[in-house]
Amino acid sequence: MCDGGMAYALFRFHEPEAEEMTFRTMSGELHVARRDGWLVMDFPAYRVEPVPVTDEMEAALGARPLEAYLDRDLLLVYDDEDVVRRMRPNIALVAGLPGMAACLTAPGGDFGCVSRFFAPDMGIEEDPVTGSAHCMVAPYWAARLGKDEIHAWQASERGGELLCEVRGDRVSVAGKAALYSVCELQV
Repeated sequence: MCDGGMAYALFRFHEPEAEEMTFRTMSGELHVARRDGWLVMDFPAYRVEPVPVTDEMEAALGARPLEAYLDRDLLLVYDDEDVVRRMRPNIALVAGLPGMAACLTAPGGDFGCVSRFFAPDMGIEEDPVTGSAHCMVAPYWAARLGKDEIHAWQASERGGELLCEVRGDRVSVAGKAALYSVCELQV
């Protein structure tokens, strides 16, 4: 498994001169590059299929989505960014929804879209910034807005900006990472 945080740590501490890294993951190779202070990751796009909006979705999240889609994760679309930002989901009920995680999204005022990501089945109540979630968020908004580049904001408490580019069946996701802890283990 690789995420932006792992790549950031490796770039910063293990290979500070490197500009690119490749990770072998369960879904294939993941390429990560440094570009002007951003970490750019190249992912396969999710292939979401529409699913019915249910009362269980509304109960778990506190607001009824307009649309729902499913691949590995559940994508729930709302029409109001403030609904997504203010949402206080019932995490126990979110765990009962289809998919490994639930990603909420809406059009954004200052951004093309906003999102939040909840993955209680993976031990993550809310992930602050999730590159892989944008492998379904960015293609959805690219199709809806008629453009390949999506400027996204993940509206968790910490929050984070993502620059996404949809290229056929691939999605490039760029974000910035921040060092929040350093430790030394002695074995």
